[in-house]
Amino acid sequence: ITRAGLATRVEFSTMLRADGADGTASVIAFGLYRDGTLLQTFSAVIIALSGKFEVSTYVFTDTDSGTGATTYTVKAKHDAALGCAVANRFLGAQQFKK
Repeated sequence: ITRAGLATRVEFSTMLRADGADGTASVIAFGLYRDGTLLQTFSAVIIALSGKFEVSTYVFTDTDSGTGATTYTVKAKHDAALGCAVANRFLGAQQFKK
């Protein structure tokens, strides 16, 4: 996104599934970055239920008033022993107007 010195709304959505036996939980953490700088960490606890996915959405307002081309990225991290699947990711950024 090309920022114009205003706050930016960043939205991240994904589908998550715990891969353990029914009733077991998995934890996954997402880091939201602006040009490599960590802005926010989001966490989700997913309970395994017949292999079904659940939708998780996270919204963050970046109040930094920088300008120019900016790259937002999301990185996921989880304990491999607990197992989870991530699918259908979406990341959107929208600049606020005065």
